Amino acid sequence: MSETAHVKVHSDLLDIEDETFELELLRNPYSLRSWLRYLSARENSTLEKRVLLYERACLELPGSYKIWKAYLELRLAHLEGASFVTNQQAFLDVNGCFERALVLLHRMPVIWHMYLKFLMQQADVTKVRKVFDASLRALPVTQHDDIWMLYLEFAEEIGGLFCIHVYRRYIQLEPRAVESYIEVLINLELWNEAAKQYLDILNRPVFLSSKGKSNYQIWNEFSQLIVQHPEDIEQIDVERVFRAGIHRYTDQAGKLWVSLAQYYIRLGFYEKARSIFYEGITTVMTVRNFTQVFDAAVEFEEQWLSIRMENAPSQSKDDIGVDYHLSWLEKLLDQRSLYINDVILRQNINNVDEWQRRTTLVGDDREKIVQTYAEGLQKINPKLSIGSLGSFFSNFAKFYENIGDVQQAKVIFEKATNVPYSSVNELAQVWIDWAEMELRHQNFENARKLIGHAVKAPKRSEISFFDEALSPQVRLHKSAKIWMYYLDLEESVGSLDSTRKLYDRMFELKIATPQVVVNYANFLEENGFYEDSFKIYERGVALFSYPIAFELWTLYLVKFIERYKGKQFERGRDLFEQALEGCPSEFSKSIYLLYADYEENYGKVKRSISILEKALKEVTPKDRYGVFNVLLLKVAFNYGALATRPIYEKAIEILNDEEVKDVCLRYAEMETRLGEIDRARAIFTHGSQYCDPRVETEYWQRWQDFELKYGNPEETVKEMLRIKRSVQVKYSTNTLNIAKQVASMGTPLASGDAMEQLEHSQANTKHLAGFVPSSTGPVGGIRQSGVVEQEQKNPDEIDLS
Repeated sequence: MSETAHVKVHSDLLDIEDETFELELLRNPYSLRSWLRYLSARENSTLEKRVLLYERACLELPGSYKIWKAYLELRLAHLEGASFVTNQQAFLDVNGCFERALVLLHRMPVIWHMYLKFLMQQADVTKVRKVFDASLRALPVTQHDDIWMLYLEFAEEIGGLFCIHVYRRYIQLEPRAVESYIEVLINLELWNEAAKQYLDILNRPVFLSSKGKSNYQIWNEFSQLIVQHPEDIEQIDVERVFRAGIHRYTDQAGKLWVSLAQYYIRLGFYEKARSIFYEGITTVMTVRNFTQVFDAAVEFEEQWLSIRMENAPSQSKDDIGVDYHLSWLEKLLDQRSLYINDVILRQNINNVDEWQRRTTLVGDDREKIVQTYAEGLQKINPKLSIGSLGSFFSNFAKFYENIGDVQQAKVIFEKATNVPYSSVNELAQVWIDWAEMELRHQNFENARKLIGHAVKAPKRSEISFFDEALSPQVRLHKSAKIWMYYLDLEESVGSLDSTRKLYDRMFELKIATPQVVVNYANFLEENGFYEDSFKIYERGVALFSYPIAFELWTLYLVKFIERYKGKQFERGRDLFEQALEGCPSEFSKSIYLLYADYEENYGKVKRSISILEKALKEVTPKDRYGVFNVLLLKVAFNYGALATRPIYEKAIEILNDEEVKDVCLRYAEMETRLGEIDRARAIFTHGSQYCDPRVETEYWQRWQDFELKYGNPEETVKEMLRIKRSVQVKYSTNTLNIAKQVASMGTPLASGDAMEQLEHSQANTKHLAGFVPSSTGPVGGIRQSGVVEQEQKNPDEIDLS
């Protein structure tokens, strides 16, 4: 229907049901509630009637947002899916409705949004643009977001310069939208403008990507854009930009160097690209980056060479260029290892091992080798060096030695001895290498003088070898390494007296090691100074504590016995007593056994046995069984089997349970051979309390074999089986088995009640056989156990008869 300034009421559109609403509106035409009730009641009426009612309502209440919004939605729903071409007038009528609504509702973003979406369906781009601009002017900035989203969507549909202008306006309001703007520029193939926008992003101190990209990702996109379209990039210093990125992203420097070189390759500047590749190879800091640049450089050189070779037949003047290019490529490939070495040295210039490796990479060119050594020694910081700087000096001197310039080698060694190394041993090795060079040239006296000068020190030196505040040169005379070399040198080319003076000097400086003590003693022994060698051992055991003293005492005692045997017997006894005085129990076993052999061979057997008996008390529990075996053999050999009974009894008292059962078996076997069957049975009975029948089956089998051979099946075998059951009960009631039983039953028990049950059960098993000395008891000093004496009735007893 057409729009008029005043809407007339047509009687043919009204019916009797409208009378109530009309009368109410006559009384109060400005009541929003009345109009809303009227409109709601006529929702199912014809479109013409509903439009008439909405027009009347909007005329009476022109500022009502609810009425206008419902009216506009009605008009939009009527045109939904319609074509602007065939229904142009209807679309224009709705546009008029929106224009009239926005006269008073221009602050309502929803109305603008509805209007703009409706206009975007029409073909009038200028009209749409003007309405977008009007909406942005009418609404406050805080409500622009939805409008701009529609505006950008519309601009992207239109494209071209219009889209660019819209985005330029938008990024002034929202700078983070520049990434979307760049995508638009790339789609429009405006490469230079896109590169400028990328550059603007990269120049910002802080940029948070709206698309979640990192700064390096943006750099990577920028570099790819420049490399792919180098001819379109204007007014941008590309090389400067790339160098800034290389400086910022050092871990990705290889990729950026390659991109910069590819930029020049696409422009046709091949020589410039070669220089960029070479600069990248010689400046990157990691092997990964180097590999990227080097592989790209080789590929570039090969492609360039193939092109030049294809053109060479038609251009004979270019043959020289092809040869030069080929030699350049060969040189590049040959020096790959050297370039990698450069990379590692750039990471740490103080890497001595890499400097040494570099001297082998330069080939056989003496001048380059000397230059490499000189450069390394100039750049390496001795205090921060990684590897042996002293060996680097020595190898440099050895290089001159190999070419026959010994004098220059000495000059290098002299400089090397004044370097502040990180450790004293490194300086000591330099002096040793210098002396070795003198020895190779038969200059023995010079080598002795060199080392003597190196270890020269005051008569009494209070300097600590471990004082890092002092230089290595000051602490060198406390180095055991150089002193050991000096001693070897002196023993080889020096005299006996000079060598002894050096050993004594080491004792004065308090740097003698156990090895020095042994070497000094052996040296004196080889030259026939036996007593002097023993004095050195005595100085050594006084200088060092256990366990070192144990080794020295052992050597000393063995040497003494070999030398004098039994000639100075009392002196030997004193030495053994001194060695055992203060000796820890874990080291005393060997000394006691050696002492017992010495006493047996050159003294009294009885005293030897008493020494072993004392050893049983002094050594550690794990060593007692070994001492017991030795003692048993000596007693049996010297006094017979009967004399071993007290030894067995003593062993049973002091050895642990695992060893007692073995002792009991051996004891019972001995008594059986002697015919003491009752004593053997008592021993079996005593040992049974240490043997779980479920584990120690061998023990019970041997006892059973014994009873079957020597016992009475009706009494002794039956008694053995009863004892076996009693012992099994004892082991089945220990703490570990009780815990397992409780766990399997799943019955929670209080810890106190459980312990009381354990104590009670274990107390009932303590009536097993006890062991008593041989002087008591009814049979040869051994009495029957409480278990044997006590008669008990067992309902499960087996009637063996």
